[in-house]
Amino acid sequence: VKNYVKKGSKLYVEGKLQTREYTDQEGNKKYTTEVILSQFNSTIMLMDSKAGYQASTNKIAFDNKNSTPSVNDDYDAEEIKDEIPF
Repeated sequence: VKNYVKKGSKLYVEGKLQTREYTDQEGNKKYTTEVILSQFNSTIMLMDSKAGYQASTNKIAFDNKNSTPSVNDDYDAEEIKDEIPF
């Protein structure tokens, strides 16, 4: 994914949430929540492009063999419009 996005990129991410606890260098307890993506039941969609927002979105699909993302530029943004609760 790092090859396709930069800070501020708009993404749609679907996966399993996992919260974990760790101790920082000063000894303080910290918590972090991460989205865990597996090869099954996970989705990442680019909601904009490097040149700016596009009406159609790009979908990153992971190859089951090597987890290398491929981009599908033909993905239609209208497909997810009804699923977003806001």
